[in-house]
Amino acid sequence: YGDQDAGAAEIVHKTDPRARQELFDFLETVRGKDFWDEGTEVLGRETLLKIRISRNRLNSPEETWVVEKLSTVAGEIWTVEGAPGKGKYVVDSESFGKYLQDAGWLLDKRWTDVKGKDCDRMSFQAGAKTLTLERRDGSWRPAEKNGWRVDQAKVSEFLRNLFTVKVSELQPCGEVAARGGLVLEIRDAKSSTQVTLEEHAGMWTMHRKGDPFLFRLESPGVDFRACLERSFWRDKTVLEWKPADLQEAALIRQDGRNVFVQKEGKWLLASPRPGEVDQKAFAKALGDLLPLEAWRFLSAPETEKMGKFRLRLKVLLTSDGKKKEVWLGRPGPEGTPAKMSEESDIFLVSNQAAEGLFGEGLHFVTMLEEDSNRNGKTDQWVHYSAGKRRWMDSDADEDGTMDAKTYWRYNRAGDLIRMDEDTQGDGRVDAWTMFVNNVRISRRMDTNGDGKPDKVDRRPL
Repeated sequence: YGDQDAGAAEIVHKTDPRARQELFDFLETVRGKDFWDEGTEVLGRETLLKIRISRNRLNSPEETWVVEKLSTVAGEIWTVEGAPGKGKYVVDSESFGKYLQDAGWLLDKRWTDVKGKDCDRMSFQAGAKTLTLERRDGSWRPAEKNGWRVDQAKVSEFLRNLFTVKVSELQPCGEVAARGGLVLEIRDAKSSTQVTLEEHAGMWTMHRKGDPFLFRLESPGVDFRACLERSFWRDKTVLEWKPADLQEAALIRQDGRNVFVQKEGKWLLASPRPGEVDQKAFAKALGDLLPLEAWRFLSAPETEKMGKFRLRLKVLLTSDGKKKEVWLGRPGPEGTPAKMSEESDIFLVSNQAAEGLFGEGLHFVTMLEEDSNRNGKTDQWVHYSAGKRRWMDSDADEDGTMDAKTYWRYNRAGDLIRMDEDTQGDGRVDAWTMFVNNVRISRRMDTNGDGKPDKVDRRPL
């Protein structure tokens, strides 16, 4: 194109098949039109365009077409001359307007021979950081063994955008200084392509390894900056289990461990002591958590900024003999930080998904079986509501008949203020214990059975 300096390096690039055919068709229409009169006096000339054509045919000679602007007495005249001896023709200046701009319209803007539907590997690299995804058995997975779960829909969307990205123009590499960027390599069974992606003044460019041109991308629709982060590709469904799939759920806090088991669709407390569970409340708490969905995964800088994971609750789940441990941290404005114990990645779940399990250790218990004399036999049945004792049946002589009953009373703040006892098992309260700040201050007793206290014990326990 134009007059090249002698000895200048020649740029070689594929041409777009349709644009190339358009050029050939146009040149054919030029032949045989208005011949240039060689007797016309030329006052000046300027070479505007040279097109050299080599055809892949045996013994087919190379052709060079030259477009010139000639100054004559009659004015400016444009001419095009084909191969030597084939004549020079006068052409309309507007006819070659498109071809005079630059070579960009003729160049092939396809940046890869890899087919999107056949792509089976993507590798991203920036500096020392790399991330590679591979398609195995029809699913995309991280290249490392025992890796995290990949969001298949996310990969499909990325590939769809990547392979339909529009190239607005091609630009010689010498015009843009290399600043380093994201190296992307894709492959299928037949070919591979490596490109470097860079952002300049809000516009993305793509440079193919060994290519003399930069591809300027038009609204790529792809977040290239995020491609190196696991969080970009992670499947947001961290754990697909549902409450009905579980056989056991253990809630582990600093103050203890409560193990719940599911038998025939009913949840029971198995440890630290056998007991009954509020089925609706416990099912809702597990249902809020499972399946475990991440709002988003924290990036490496966010994880580093967070520092040590502040554990509030461990949830150990068992399904068909498999165990998964979910760590839940302290809720924050964006959500509750969480992680799977075997992985280092931290993600956020909604506060609502976690808060149902954050109650006290006996939050879901409705009844506990107690062995007060530790002889291996249950002799007390303590009933709970909202984690607090409400009443207790006792069988002190273990004859199968309840012989005492105890009631606990609380104020609106939840503090214990009184304990009423039926020590004879006759349905009448005969002892009243008073508390202040959950500390016993007195115990009044009815020793003669008239319903009135006649003895007071003010000794603190």
